[in-house]
Amino acid sequence: MDYSDRVVVRAKVADQAQIEALENHGAIILNCAPGPGSLDVLVNTEQRALIQRMRIPFTVVHDDVNGWIQRERAVAAVAGGDPFSNYFLSYHEYGDFATEGTILWYMNELVSRYPTLASLVEIGQTLEGRTIWGLRITNDAITDKPAVVYFSAEHAREWITTMVTPYYATYLLEHYANDTAVRDLVDNVEFFIIPVFNVDGYIYSWTTDRFWRKNLRGTGGFVYGVDLNRNWGTGWGGPGSNDNVTSGTYRGPEAFSEPETQALRDFFENHTNIRAQLDIHNYSQLILWSNAGKSALSPDEALLDQIGTEMRSLIYDVHGKIYQAGATWDTLYPASGVSFDWTYHDLGILSMTIECRDKGFYGFVLPADQIVPQCEELLPALSYYANTPWVRSELPQPVVAAAGSRYLSIEPGDYPVDVAFRVTSPDLPCLLQHASAPGYLAVSATSLPGATWGTVAVGDAEILPETTYRVQAVYDGIGPTRPVAVTTGLLGDVRTPYGRVDFNDISDIVSLFLGDSTTPPLEWCDLMPSTPDRIVDFADIDRAVLTFRGARSTLPSPCP
Repeated sequence: MDYSDRVVVRAKVADQAQIEALENHGAIILNCAPGPGSLDVLVNTEQRALIQRMRIPFTVVHDDVNGWIQRERAVAAVAGGDPFSNYFLSYHEYGDFATEGTILWYMNELVSRYPTLASLVEIGQTLEGRTIWGLRITNDAITDKPAVVYFSAEHAREWITTMVTPYYATYLLEHYANDTAVRDLVDNVEFFIIPVFNVDGYIYSWTTDRFWRKNLRGTGGFVYGVDLNRNWGTGWGGPGSNDNVTSGTYRGPEAFSEPETQALRDFFENHTNIRAQLDIHNYSQLILWSNAGKSALSPDEALLDQIGTEMRSLIYDVHGKIYQAGATWDTLYPASGVSFDWTYHDLGILSMTIECRDKGFYGFVLPADQIVPQCEELLPALSYYANTPWVRSELPQPVVAAAGSRYLSIEPGDYPVDVAFRVTSPDLPCLLQHASAPGYLAVSATSLPGATWGTVAVGDAEILPETTYRVQAVYDGIGPTRPVAVTTGLLGDVRTPYGRVDFNDISDIVSLFLGDSTTPPLEWCDLMPSTPDRIVDFADIDRAVLTFRGARSTLPSPCP
């Protein structure tokens, strides 16, 4: 795209209607979550005239956008020297493994130079069929360890973030032999580092539109894109996202509608040892955490604030840059459907976002001479993040109760089950509540004493046919919120905590609980999803089993 007639203006926008008018006319709002107030807007001559006609006050921030971008590209062309040693002197295209100086080439070089510690991992596929590649860094001689995920370029135009993640990967590998702190991390933590998550969009930002933010979703040749960081499940569709395809924060038609978010979601779910994720963005110099989609503070606000404050101090100590730390809703803006709300609330893992340099003067076009200082100042914070008790505490070891037991064993972990049990006990009070699939149960559990895991009696079961549920809970233990798994021999045919249950399995439960019911049996229709809040007891389940035999696919006749 030719930016010769473009300028960046700082406009004082009065309301959402003005924002939508600007976006509908093709103006590019550079702020992450547009809202009334001061916004940086990329405009051409006609769009600038529109701002004047709308009587929106503004000042010109950059009057030579084309030259600004050309200078950014020129650095890459004249960097010279050894492409590996000088990699962090300029920005790089995504490329391929064979093309020297590209991101994929550099990742492959790290694997080639450190084959015992680094390997390539395939995260999934993009909308256009490209592979999202990551680096896995750890010492495989030591097993059963927690994992962390650091990923960047969820928004295509945020080029500086694509330098931070490989810089940290390089640091871990180059310092492993001689730095005991680094060796301890690599030995005992499994790192998944993804330099470019939004691959299609990032390539598009090099070839077509430097300020492109979203993926490349489109129709009939019209590319409008979905904001991947408004497409995650928790809080999807809420404030700080948009249902207008022209908006920079267009959330997509439904949660996880995009192959990119589906791929990373599945990666998280398939790697149950992941304890933390960090989603790296720019700009604004911020450290953010849940909640982003609602004003209420998260249950772990005190702990997250402690971690974020320490990261802020570590960053400041390197080059004196000040980062603000806080819950997203209060610190920055509402933003529903973001990655860290989903990983925190649904997976129970430590989840934050860092917004890199600067505070708005250069914005997304951060000069190449700031790449190394930016990467340097984040190093201590990234290592600290992977070293917190939330990550480094002992991994959960699920225990399945003996067959015939009337108790569920509550153990730390995160395992899908098909029946959501509400569990109560005077000694270990907790409540496991459910929401609808495919998200996690909305769960709370309190007053579990320290790191002691007990057993509690089974209460009523709430089930919906054809639905898989997951269970997680909060406990007052080591400090951070931990997931809690429900694992038991009650689910007679469940051979592992990851097993799935059908109604044949429930018949095994029924054999243990016949006679416990005090209510009449329900007809099959009473168990259908049309009555999602129906609480059934084991006699009710027995009735369902008598009515419904076989696999999930063999449903009875529809209810009237």
